[in-house]
Amino acid sequence: DLIPAKNSQIITDEHTVLQHMLSHSYLTTIKELEDKLQATENTVRLLSKKNKVFQSALEAGGLSVKLDTRSSSE
Repeated sequence: DLIPAKNSQIITDEHTVLQHMLSHSYLTTIKELEDKLQATENTVRLLSKKNKVFQSALEAGGLSVKLDTRSSSE
């Protein structure tokens, strides 16, 4: 054995700690990305609702013609 048993245990412990830190970092990054995605989806929904209100107002005022709407799957 080139590495004494005591040092081998320290290396193993450090490896375990580093793996835990990396795993925690990944989970934190994933959570942050999920939060950003949720915020983006909420913004898109809000802007879509506002756009529909403005479009309806323009149509009601005769300033815009009703356009065919795309389905959600497109």
